[in-house]
Amino acid sequence: TREGAEADARSIRANQVFGHRLRTALEKKEMSQSELARRMRARGWAISHPVVSRWAHGKRWPGVPILIEIALVVECSVGWLLGEEG
Repeated sequence: TREGAEADARSIRANQVFGHRLRTALEKKEMSQSELARRMRARGWAISHPVVSRWAHGKRWPGVPILIEIALVVECSVGWLLGEEG
């Protein structure tokens, strides 16, 4: 349906925005994707480099608890990671 296609397009766009923001945050922190995965594992999350890579390239989306942890690790807001201005 048209509504389903529009929802899919919004989901793809949201993944792309998150991926771009994650890459930007990692660059600002001079942190690699592997380092983010390592820090997430140190916080008790079973996160591998390939998972972080899928997030960073807009192919996957982390759950809310993991999203919060990512924001803490890269020192930005969840809202900013999700595309809010500021």
